[in-house]
Amino acid sequence: MAMVIGAASAAQAVPEKKAVAHRAPAKIAWASMIVATPEGGVRIGNPSAKVKLIEFGSRTCPHCARFDAEGLPALRSGYIA
Repeated sequence: MAMVIGAASAAQAVPEKKAVAHRAPAKIAWASMIVATPEGGVRIGNPSAKVKLIEFGSRTCPHCARFDAEGLPALRSGYIA
């Protein structure tokens, strides 16, 4: 007994490729990535970020101290993270 397979049957006979599940990359806690720079500064966050913020401050300045207390937590939780 001979069996003839038509074009539609031949297409169905080809094994289908299994779908590969892609996992999302693991989240990195960038706000906790604190590194000393060669220039003598400190970098917090992703070194490959598209936007970079450079802060100039003084440890003895009351305005800088206020920013450190009130503004930096919002930057860390929102933009750096």
